[in-house]
Amino acid sequence: MGCGNCLDVCRFGAISESEDGKVMIDPIACEGCGVCSYICSIEAITMKDSISGKWFVSKTKYGYFVHARLGIGEENSGKLVAEVRKKAKEIAENDGLGLVIIDGPPGIGCPVIASLSGTDMALVVTEPTLSGIHDMERVVETIHHFRTKAACCINKFDINRRLSGLIEEWCANNSVPVVGKIPFDEAVTKSLVKGMPVVEFSDNSAAHEIRAMWERLSALLTAEYNHI
Repeated sequence: MGCGNCLDVCRFGAISESEDGKVMIDPIACEGCGVCSYICSIEAITMKDSISGKWFVSKTKYGYFVHARLGIGEENSGKLVAEVRKKAKEIAENDGLGLVIIDGPPGIGCPVIASLSGTDMALVVTEPTLSGIHDMERVVETIHHFRTKAACCINKFDINRRLSGLIEEWCANNSVPVVGKIPFDEAVTKSLVKGMPVVEFSDNSAAHEIRAMWERLSALLTAEYNHI
């Protein structure tokens, strides 16, 4: 029809108009948000599912591990995260497991939102750098938007104690408990090389703090459940 409505709403620059008035969609630039198909009054645009990755269920000595692998050049999507979460919840309910731990991606995009929605608590891991503080503030704001409780862990806190102090001050002013302050420890790198969890690799300072942090988180979650 040539109304051009889709041109006006595409924020990714994926829709263009040729000299002869033909409207074209660039499949590479398209992010698949679907706004153009929603706005089209004559349903000239249809959305097709695109496989960006596959999810798997593995069983480890620690329990079930639900994970995904993206295709080459594919970006993570909120839908893929939601599918992984759905399967993890199903396994937990069938096996009577009381807790599902989600390793969320960085940032505040769609995969992060899919990781956060419906959770009881989010643990924000930051580092004492200016960029770390900035990212922490943004993600805590996102967490509070979903009315989810937030807690903070400062990784490698001792590489800049001044900035670590600023993080603790900001968290105190925003009702975000700091549950862990993990020191810099070469044992962490060595455990990664060995392919072992740092808490099992050796009796080191980082492992001590991670175990203590788990106890603090468990106490916060228990208090939250009792409050509900």
